[in-house]
Formats: sequence, structure tokens, C-alpha cells
Amino acid sequence: MGSARLHGASPAAALAVSTALFAAGHAWQGPRGMLQAGLLGAALAAFRLLGTDLHALAWAHAAFDLGILATLGALS
Repeated sequence: MGSARLHGASPAAALAVSTALFAAGHAWQGPRGMLQAGLLGAALAAFRLLGTDLHALAWAHAAFDLGILATLGALS
């Protein structure tokens, strides 16, 4: 997102590109996984545009993943 902004992209365009790339990175999870990743990616990107520290967002992503893994473990 930072690179897109440095090259003149609007905040909305940077958010859209970042979200699309984040969702594409989860293609192996299928359409539902991509949708979920896209929603999470959009939220994280929005917080980044608001100035949230990148490390805090990485921890949020890790906490989300841990929650998913814990839920899957509880269901199996």
C-alpha cells in the first residue's frame, strides 16, 4: 500500500489493490477462503491507512489465524 500511495494511487485504490492481492494469496482456500481473506484484508488495510502500525496489524492477523485454528481444533 505504501508503494501504491508513493506512486500516486488514491487511498481507495491502494486499499483495493492490497485487498485483492491479499485475497489472491488465499486462493488455495477456495472462493469462501478468498472472500474471508478479502474482508479481513480490507479491514487491515483500512486500519493501515488510518495510521495503525504494521506490527500491530501483523499481530492482529496472527490472533485471527490463532482463533480460527483454535476453533477448528475444538470442532474436530
